[in-house]
Amino acid sequence: MGDVDTMVFSPDGTRLAVVGVDGTLRLWHLSTGALRTLRAGHDQPLRAVAFAPDGRTLAVVAIEDDGDRVTLLDTTTGRAQRTIEPGARSPLSLAFSPDGHTLATVSTGNGAVEDVGHPHRQPPGCG
Repeated sequence: MGDVDTMVFSPDGTRLAVVGVDGTLRLWHLSTGALRTLRAGHDQPLRAVAFAPDGRTLAVVAIEDDGDRVTLLDTTTGRAQRTIEPGARSPLSLAFSPDGHTLATVSTGNGAVEDVGHPHRQPPGCG
């Protein structure tokens, strides 16, 4: 499986998402043992992963030479829904709000929030 960086259970407890340095997101269905591998559109190491509360979206941090990226992936299709460029921040951890509309990231020395439910609106106090 390679070096694992982060793993997280889906909100309903039926799946386990695992990311690591090989750039592959592994999604296990725990009751069947079925494994699905997804790419976050990168061949770079993946650092962090978080499920949205509905379990249909995963946020994944890819470590890129030109700056890290957060990609939102549809867990059904495996397709990227959106990519967030955090600028100089290099996210170490991710968390969705309970309603799934806000994604919080934390990096060394600072944090940020991104409105992922309304792509053209920033949360208060950001941007």
